[in-house]
Amino acid sequence: MLKASFNQANSLFVRNSLHFNGFVGLRFITTKGDLKRVDREDETEESLRARLKYQSRKRGILETDLLLSNFAKTRLDKYCVSDLQEYDRLLDEPDWDILYWSSGERVVPEQWRNSKVLQELSAYCRSRRDHTLRMPDLF
Repeated sequence: MLKASFNQANSLFVRNSLHFNGFVGLRFITTKGDLKRVDREDETEESLRARLKYQSRKRGILETDLLLSNFAKTRLDKYCVSDLQEYDRLLDEPDWDILYWSSGERVVPEQWRNSKVLQELSAYCRSRRDHTLRMPDLF
């Protein structure tokens, strides 16, 4: 039986182990918080909106891809630049965190508690609980 254990080593590194019947089969280190944002000061609003729609669709975890791509399709065209920038910062967070925060499975951290975008994403997530989500069309 596979069982994941998580031990906090310090603020930047999380060491993960996969145990198979008590045997440590794999150890790896993930770095959280040390990736630098790409400078996009000259990005147009149209380009920002298109990039965010794409990044919402290509996250890496299907559950988050489905939630964010459908949310982006319905909401991003209505967002002003400051809301788009807030959504862009939210996409810097790990997929599972975004999914758990928006579904209410985990407590939202202090820096996101007053986020208009995360509140709207959470409301959208709750409204879609009984629906089967599919990837929206690209065009």
